[in-house]
Amino acid sequence: MEEKNQLAEARKERNKKIIRAVIAKAEKACPGSLDLVAVNGSFATGKFHPRSDLDLLIVVKNEAGTCLAEAFVEEDTESAHDLWCMTWDRLRGMAGYEHPHIAKLLDSAVVWTSGKEAEDRLEGIRAEARANLAAPFGEKDLAKAEGFLREAEHCFVMAALAGTLSEVRRWSAGTVICLEDALTMLNKKYYRLGVRDRYRELAALEKKPEDLCALIESVVRGEKIAQIRTAAADLMRAVEAVFEEARISLAPPKKKPGPGDLEGTYEEMFSNWRGKMHLAAETGDRHLAFSSLVSFRSMLLDEIGAEYEIGEYDVMAAYDPEDLRKTEAGFDELLFRYRAECERAGVKLRKFRNVDTFVRDYLGEAGD
Repeated sequence: MEEKNQLAEARKERNKKIIRAVIAKAEKACPGSLDLVAVNGSFATGKFHPRSDLDLLIVVKNEAGTCLAEAFVEEDTESAHDLWCMTWDRLRGMAGYEHPHIAKLLDSAVVWTSGKEAEDRLEGIRAEARANLAAPFGEKDLAKAEGFLREAEHCFVMAALAGTLSEVRRWSAGTVICLEDALTMLNKKYYRLGVRDRYRELAALEKKPEDLCALIESVVRGEKIAQIRTAAADLMRAVEAVFEEARISLAPPKKKPGPGDLEGTYEEMFSNWRGKMHLAAETGDRHLAFSSLVSFRSMLLDEIGAEYEIGEYDVMAAYDPEDLRKTEAGFDELLFRYRAECERAGVKLRKFRNVDTFVRDYLGEAGD
């Protein structure tokens, strides 16, 4: 214990020397530019080890102060240090909570300031960040979290396309990191500790897959390409399910449609895709059938079904590449079901015996 305490004191004294050097250099190289010095990372949390590096947040008034930035290796302790400069504008940008790496702003221990104005300015930015974190979770927060989810999906696809174990590991690592960030943002939290405590912080999240850390560990422990890809897919599916729950919780309740809400939609679907589906069946054109079903599904579910109660439709289950006549029949059944839904909503469908009948109606002329 005594040896450990001595080591801790030695590291603290070393840190003081570095901090004093930063202040002294500021007086020589950029007088008046330095506003604040703070310690973050393991020496701020108290979880440092013998080779822990000193992470400094150095806040400067202008670009001239960036000359204080430095990264160097300390050979006798086998450690390295990062003296990181940031302007007030960049620090304020962190208060917007665009990513979960804001402990540097919120939790760093201030060890020197140019005066009360700098202290107040820092506290004002911190208060802004805390307010953003404390605000109720909303659509903007979901959008921020989904940005990281999209990045994870990109990495996941790249891992699936990669041809070597090294590249699969590289992109799978990106998948894991982006999913960790996505879930942390989904919970409106930020990383308070270092990477070695990441599982601890992830396990404390409320909105997460129940076995999140085990799923991540399966990716990390994978020895072969197939193992890593399978583990990454399991992780992606689990996190996507959590996000879907969040989307549902924020989505406004679907409305019961009235006549004006669905008017013209059945006719548009009939016009856009029924002829194509029948032609695809007649000619054996799988691409035409497949593309038409995808477009039909988009209008039916992503546009109309997202807002109105129209029932459940598994559109792509109708596709059978070996039997396009069956696909055609499946499409017609879906279209018929939607027509019935329109009629229940009180929609008067626009149908005419022939084009002449339509023209007379269209022009407001009397007819049979």
